Amino acid sequence: MAHENAAAALRRARAASCDEDCGLSHIAGVCVRVAAKDIGTCLREPRYRRDPRLKSQRAQLLPIDMTAIRQAPLFAGLDDETLSSVIASGRVRPLHRGEVLYCQGDRAGNLYIVLDGWLKIHRTSAVGRSTVRSVVTRGDSFAEDVAFAQDTYPATAEAVSDARVLELPSRAILDGFAGSPAMATAVVRALSLRLESNVLELERAYRITAPQRLAGYLSTMFTPDAKNVDTRLAYDKNVLAARLGMMPESLSRAFLALSELGVKTHNRCVYIEDVARLRDFAEMEDG
Repeated sequence: MAHENAAAALRRARAASCDEDCGLSHIAGVCVRVAAKDIGTCLREPRYRRDPRLKSQRAQLLPIDMTAIRQAPLFAGLDDETLSSVIASGRVRPLHRGEVLYCQGDRAGNLYIVLDGWLKIHRTSAVGRSTVRSVVTRGDSFAEDVAFAQDTYPATAEAVSDARVLELPSRAILDGFAGSPAMATAVVRALSLRLESNVLELERAYRITAPQRLAGYLSTMFTPDAKNVDTRLAYDKNVLAARLGMMPESLSRAFLALSELGVKTHNRCVYIEDVARLRDFAEMEDG
């Protein structure tokens, strides 16, 4: 009984401390609102522990990984035989959070498809400033352009969570072009779509405010008509700020501005009252 009373007192103390610190509502002592699978992780950031299975059991290609591979625009429309021959030339690379896949300046000879987790592609300038070019996750491919050109990687790829990627030699893809015009067409189409997407994103970044950029990003995490929804960001807010082209302090101000639209945040947890309202704000041309 004494043990139960002490545990209850501890829970009350934690809930009170959380309210005093962030002033947000909580469910079962958890800040903001979080998905059921994340309950218990918001009050304090969880201590990162390396998954001991990542470098052994998970270093092999799993049946479920085929969904991610098929999702990559790079392989859209390929028949099973051609796809199997390409995959056979690759290998699965498991990465712990913070582990580097390749470094800026390394000789490029491989391209990658994310099977699990998240990676950031970031470039460091001569004065040491790091810029995040993109954040990639399951089904995304990257490094195709420089790999096909047999050039050096212009940026560093680093895991921001435990991740697994399929590493494919660019030579195997290039050799496949001769026997599969569909593969060549898929690669050209994927690279063209990415270029157009990057141009549109750059144009839009000049027209909208930082809160709108953040609102647009958050609204893509839920269904368009969702209300009273919550989630936990897959990576640190510093990475999110860099991905959106902001300084961390600008991201904090953007979150503060969105609080008027029903967005609440604490650590990496985010709660949104009305996704449609948030999306409408993001799409306003005059800010």
